[in-house]
Amino acid sequence: MVNFEEIHLALPVAERRLPSEAEVSEVLGSAGWVSSKLLRISQAIQIMRQIRSIEVLLIEVIFYLALWLFNDYVAMYLSLIFGSIFFFILLFTGIAELIERSKVSRKYFWFMAMSALAPLLAAAIFFLLGGEMTWNKM
Repeated sequence: MVNFEEIHLALPVAERRLPSEAEVSEVLGSAGWVSSKLLRISQAIQIMRQIRSIEVLLIEVIFYLALWLFNDYVAMYLSLIFGSIFFFILLFTGIAELIERSKVSRKYFWFMAMSALAPLLAAAIFFLLGGEMTWNKM
């Protein structure tokens, strides 16, 4: 069996490279499922990079709205918790960005803003559709 670590360390820095997928599967042998999982994860990351922030907003609103329709008690608390978390992360990263510029893309800030607004928007739609809180009337 080939030991890539010994070969990798023996090479000069300029000649070092990552092993190919075939080399990785040869080393892993029966654990080749790891490389297939890593490939799926990288494909999922590529898909996530292509999603626009408005699409994320719609997906999150659908999720929260379904939660509001099925269980308004849990939805209220999850909306408060997740909305607050996303808002404060956005607030702190915004302040940090104002103090010192970073290489974080503007897309991150849009995603965080949409994630903070999604629970509020879903709750507003729920109440506009005539939904009411059933748990506090018991």
